[in-house]
Amino acid sequence: GAGAGGSSPPAPLRAVCSTDFCEAEDGSLRPRAEGRLAGLVAGIAYRIAFEASAGNAASASSSVPCQSEERSSQRSAEVVLPQRASPERWTPQEALVWFGALQVPELAKKAREYAIDGATLLALGDEDLQALGLAAPFLRRRVLARIQALRDGGGGGGSNEARDGS
Repeated sequence: GAGAGGSSPPAPLRAVCSTDFCEAEDGSLRPRAEGRLAGLVAGIAYRIAFEASAGNAASASSSVPCQSEERSSQRSAEVVLPQRASPERWTPQEALVWFGALQVPELAKKAREYAIDGATLLALGDEDLQALGLAAPFLRRRVLARIQALRDGGGGGGSNEARDGS
């Protein structure tokens, strides 16, 4: 977004990312892109899109360009990476971005179903995760560690990563 006091918006961040395909629930293959962005400021929300093009990576404002075998340039839907300085203020949609970055689909589904916001997310404990259907102890430990990192101000996973499965 635009800076305070009429200053110009920050320059777009660009990074090379990897692309592959993953199998959807219906058995079809869906393109998937993953990139790592460095130097993000925790107090700022970012709009991120992935762009695939043939040859050299094409440019797009506030996007992460990707290289692919495609003949024409294709751009994903834009996603918003929420600010991470105050996760207790996240809306359910912003919290859902964080849940999605954990790559625990059953938990992301429950977060969407129950409209879990940032304050609720930060209050989740082991019993809550079990009640949400997260049975595997290793997954609960992983999620709890990332929630703790979020409480401690570390972003808690997915803080500098952007993924697009569209």
